[in-house]
Amino acid sequence: MNGGYDRHHTDIDEARGFTDWWEGFQRTRAGDFLREHTPLVRALASRERGRRAMALLVLAPFLLCVLLAALFRQSWILVLGVALLAALGAAGALVWSWYSGSPQQAADRFLTDEHLLTRREGMQQLSDRALSHAADHAMPGTRAMLDSGDARRRPISPSLAGVLLGDCHRAHVWLSMERPAYVLSPARGGKTNALVIPLIVEAPGAVVATSSRKDILDATFDLRTGGYATPSRRDFDGSSPHSDGERAYVFDPMGIVGSVRRYSDARIRWDPVPACRDTRKARTLASALVSSANFSGEDATWARIGVDITQALLLAAALDGKGLDDVFLWSQDTQGISRARAILERHEQECPEARAWALPLARLSEDDRRTASNKLLTMSSAFSALSLPQVRAWFRPDPLARRFDMRAFLRSRQTVYLLAELRSVNGQADASTAVFNCMFLDDVRDTAREMAAEAEHGKLEPSVSLILDECANISPWPALPQVFTAGSGDGIFACAVFQSRPQAQDVYRKAEAQMWESGQKVVLGGLSDSQTLRDISALVGKREVKSVNHSYRGGFWLGGRLRDGLGTNEQTQRVATLDEQALREIPQWCALLMSAATPAAAVKLIPWWQRGWQGEADEADGTAQAWSDAPQMTVR
Repeated sequence: MNGGYDRHHTDIDEARGFTDWWEGFQRTRAGDFLREHTPLVRALASRERGRRAMALLVLAPFLLCVLLAALFRQSWILVLGVALLAALGAAGALVWSWYSGSPQQAADRFLTDEHLLTRREGMQQLSDRALSHAADHAMPGTRAMLDSGDARRRPISPSLAGVLLGDCHRAHVWLSMERPAYVLSPARGGKTNALVIPLIVEAPGAVVATSSRKDILDATFDLRTGGYATPSRRDFDGSSPHSDGERAYVFDPMGIVGSVRRYSDARIRWDPVPACRDTRKARTLASALVSSANFSGEDATWARIGVDITQALLLAAALDGKGLDDVFLWSQDTQGISRARAILERHEQECPEARAWALPLARLSEDDRRTASNKLLTMSSAFSALSLPQVRAWFRPDPLARRFDMRAFLRSRQTVYLLAELRSVNGQADASTAVFNCMFLDDVRDTAREMAAEAEHGKLEPSVSLILDECANISPWPALPQVFTAGSGDGIFACAVFQSRPQAQDVYRKAEAQMWESGQKVVLGGLSDSQTLRDISALVGKREVKSVNHSYRGGFWLGGRLRDGLGTNEQTQRVATLDEQALREIPQWCALLMSAATPAAAVKLIPWWQRGWQGEADEADGTAQAWSDAPQMTVR
């Protein structure tokens, strides 16, 4: 029994060794020629033609020997051909047993599909050069700055306008920052290692990243703070991705990181109350707090009342220099609400809206007991996430600590990690603290738009990147659909990662369709929702398939001679380029990219450990270690 088990594992190791060699060979010049300029790799990867292609490879030397033997009338050449046939037949059978049905064959079949984006099309539309040319119009401020300092017109580095996604026909394919990205990846599909981590590390500007786990933080923190270089890679302009590193912050009210010393100095105390002197921001923050309670149906009326009361409490706190601690305490009873009302009335001269915003608080003291109780229950639900003292501590103003400056953050290459537990499925009984992530994202969006409006060229450059991993499993950001449909005209790039379209539709309802329509679509394998697969298949398009049918109708006389009735009928059909099965079976570390009007592209993703990053801190002491040598993380 053990001998059979060991032999089975030996066969698996041998097969893996061969497929690794075959993948490496395709990266060589000879392998690239075979892959891109001959049908060999495509034929071997085909389910229908693969076995015949392998048989032809085995037979080719033998047939050549037969031809030479007949031409030169040398019997030894025929003997050599028979020997080659026996040897190559045995070797071919063994190689085919390793290759057939392997992940490498599936990857070759997907990546060499001749009906998807070609190499020439990819270089013209999705390459670093194409991205740089598009940036001349998309980044007017950067273009003007480069032109003012040099008589020779220099190209905008593609690393300022996007992030390398992977390879298509051995040519680099980039994800542009000019359009949001909609990522579909089932659980354990590899999106964290191949998409989320590279997008965070190589983002050209400030980054806000959300997650329910600390694996993303562990993988990217040192590279974002200490900097990195990529000496093994050169883009078309001769540059390579690099960063000197800047500060990173961790916003973790629920203590997901724990007491890890590595992040102790990065903890951020974010106080949203001072910004609420702007009544628009007070309204936005109040809406986010109340929406976390998931009011629906008849309760929606109480939700609207709750927003009016909450925004008044926030404005009162901002005018009087208080924090969320005080807002929470005021919301618990009528006495606290009366104190907030008094503050608003004292600041009528300073804030013209104060009197009108105090009216909902005044009505509360005049309501009957039942109505007042319902309003207080609404407030209690809205502020339930602040019921834990350790959560309120993250928002408590600290006079000794440096206040987080949102504008300075957006002008930098700093990073904020927003960590939160998975959202509750119990409705208002258990509101998630992730609502504060939404509040922070609202502040990022509003401040970025203000800065874009103030900028000479009307845009924040480079864009701030919102990498929203697990955005449906945490607290969904209500403003996300609007950010998607607005594009990146203000300098806000959003990347939303969902496990399926139904998951996104459950959260965003009809607005999900607008997000899908507006974004660059990155689809990984493993999807199982039939409607999603049909929709994607229809977007990819159709291809023509020719078939020849032969028929025999018996002989007939023509011109005094007997003719046979053999007929040939050629038909052309249009079938899906990628059907539902092919989409579901997209191999690991591969993705389908659909960007604007560009044909769908089969992309070989580049996991973070294959990107050649070298930490700057390691280089300084002579111990640089390429991240490509790092052990592989668990696939997510």
